[in-house]
Amino acid sequence: LFLSDAHLWIDALKPIWLSNPSSLALCFPMEEGRFDLLIFDEASQIPIQHALGAIQRSKRIVVAGDEHQMGPAHYFQSGGKDQTDLLHQARYYFPKVPLLHHYRSEHPDLIAFSNAHFYEGKLRAYPSYSQNQRPLTHHFVEGGRFVDRTNETEAMALVEHLKTRLNSTKSMGVVAFSEEQLNCIWKALGAELQETFLEHQEKNGGFFKALENVQGDECDALIIGFGYAPNETGDFHKRFGPMNTANGRKRLNVLLTRARGTIDFFCSVRSSDFTLSDNESINLLRQWIAFSERAQSTETIAFPYGLSPTIDGNSIQFSRIQEVLSNARELSTLEGVLESRGWNVGYA
Repeated sequence: LFLSDAHLWIDALKPIWLSNPSSLALCFPMEEGRFDLLIFDEASQIPIQHALGAIQRSKRIVVAGDEHQMGPAHYFQSGGKDQTDLLHQARYYFPKVPLLHHYRSEHPDLIAFSNAHFYEGKLRAYPSYSQNQRPLTHHFVEGGRFVDRTNETEAMALVEHLKTRLNSTKSMGVVAFSEEQLNCIWKALGAELQETFLEHQEKNGGFFKALENVQGDECDALIIGFGYAPNETGDFHKRFGPMNTANGRKRLNVLLTRARGTIDFFCSVRSSDFTLSDNESINLLRQWIAFSERAQSTETIAFPYGLSPTIDGNSIQFSRIQEVLSNARELSTLEGVLESRGWNVGYA
């Protein structure tokens, strides 16, 4: 039909198409300039060779993605080498526009670690008025032991916490650092709680995954089980599965940016149990555990752009904001997002 006069009607009736590269190759003729504008999303997950056909068919293209997310090797093949992704190439050849606004997390503390270690502290997060609790909680599990690739003591502690959340309407994500530990948590739930959790998930959303399978997910409350710990003889071997790979640091970043409201981190070791490693991902993991250990309730709420407004209940007033924020579009973004998160915004 696209190769006939019918393409005029198709273009008029259906001017916008949503597709993946494979479907696009099957459904559209290899016709140069077929699309006025092509937008690639999650481009870090698209191998460059999968994108070439779509590029050939388009007059202009926009490539969007995050270089600190997982690449295509994780999704398009198993056991092979990393492939060159579209985002990697586009970063070198196309004009680059950084997207600095972070809309998922409703408390800046939730992304503070990733912001510092991956995004040069440039991400701007918007606090929610209703987010008045401590967003990040570290749960140290005394006596946890890693035996037969699982930590039953830590799994039971995580399950006890999970029980307290099942009456809420918040979506929950449960992540373990290995498939074995995830299965251990599932068994610790027992048949009755397993059914309750599945009903909660079906009604409110969420996920129950191992670290290597987390990408693109989000939830209100994120519960993480580290699992790894000293064995029965007290030896801590520091073999962390996916975290030991070259992409381990990206996996950690993906995990720590899933939460909208809270993160609860369960761990049976302390950051001081780690020694300096020549593996960058393991060093970053040690830094994360140290960061979560220091997590405390903050008395002040951090606002983007370094603003320090006056707060009275849910009323928030900015003084001489034009001296800090002169761009009208940025001001509109700030006001719109804060109002959507329960604030009454005013200016002086």
